[in-house]
Amino acid sequence: ANHTGTWYYKHTTPAGGTCSAQMSGTTANLTGLTPATSYVHKAYSDSACASELTTDSTDADFATHRVFVSVPSLIVPEEGTATYSISLAATPTTAAVTITLARSSTSDTNITFDTDPNTTGNQNTLTFTATNWSTAQEITVAATDDSDQDYGTATIFHTATSSDNNYNNTAIASVTVTEADNDVCQGTTAVGGATSGDLVDDCNTLLAAKDTLRGTGSLNPDWTTTTAITSWQGIGYPSQSPTRITSLKLDSKSMTGTIPGILGSLNELIELDLGDSNITGTIPKELGNLAKTLNKLYLNDSNLTGIITKELGNLTNLTWLTLNENSLTGPIPQKLGNLTNLTGLQMRENSLTGRIPPELGNLANLNNLYLNDNNLTGTIPKELGDPPI
Repeated sequence: ANHTGTWYYKHTTPAGGTCSAQMSGTTANLTGLTPATSYVHKAYSDSACASELTTDSTDADFATHRVFVSVPSLIVPEEGTATYSISLAATPTTAAVTITLARSSTSDTNITFDTDPNTTGNQNTLTFTATNWSTAQEITVAATDDSDQDYGTATIFHTATSSDNNYNNTAIASVTVTEADNDVCQGTTAVGGATSGDLVDDCNTLLAAKDTLRGTGSLNPDWTTTTAITSWQGIGYPSQSPTRITSLKLDSKSMTGTIPGILGSLNELIELDLGDSNITGTIPKELGNLAKTLNKLYLNDSNLTGIITKELGNLTNLTWLTLNENSLTGPIPQKLGNLTNLTGLQMRENSLTGRIPPELGNLANLNNLYLNDNNLTGTIPKELGDPPI
């Protein structure tokens, strides 16, 4: 975001449009800008291409004084909660910034939000100052139980008010919330007619995650309530009569969506493989909830962005963690040093920064470590002399 020059945004260019090739590899998803689309920082001299682009600003403040929203969409389980966060991109220079949340008038009334769970009643504001501007503040979204089998939705809007003109009324992205109904799979063919139990819960979770995960891709055989879950594409289970889903392997498939945090509810999962796909977005912290059984996590060769969430350090049963060939940024979390069962850790070909944490020296079983082709600095920690790498 630290740049000068002109930012362009591209609406929809028909396939084969003049800009198609030039746009490749140059887009950046800038949350909080209007319209919510991809923005391009590149000079275009071709007049035909220029006609497909619109100049939005020539001032660096356009990119630096904005509000970060961690996700564009969120799935919240019925009778459960999910979270997202907001932070600022630069220090407020003259006054605090208040972000006020509101739901659209057409939102499902079962879906609520709260900016401060420690205060009685649902709160709807966040305050950022010159001290805490860069610290992400969480919003908790909840969905109460109901008797229907609909995936209720809500849109949460964010408004900034401040006497600091860099932030007052600045455009902020909204968040679309989908309620993961807990009644969809009950009594259906997918779960052999069962009306309750862990397999029903896993079925409801997967159906709630389906559209977010696949994007414009497809699943074959499809995930539907009219087809046994044991035949769904990418689904693994331990026996002929499964009671839980133990693996989700959609590697090298045409998934183009994002990783939904609700997958963290599949708490008997042993292997999660979404590698070698076109999945975008960030690594949800909810994957850290899979600590009980998750043994292998493959998120490589995709289009993931953002940081490596420190919650992956909760997955102490992992033997393989593969994140290479994405566009991940930020430091390597120190908490990955907790993963003492790891034999393989691959994070090469990203844009990671900072030093290699000495805590990785705790990984005594590690025999496969790839950190090359990043932007790491400093020396190799002496602690890494202990594991047989």
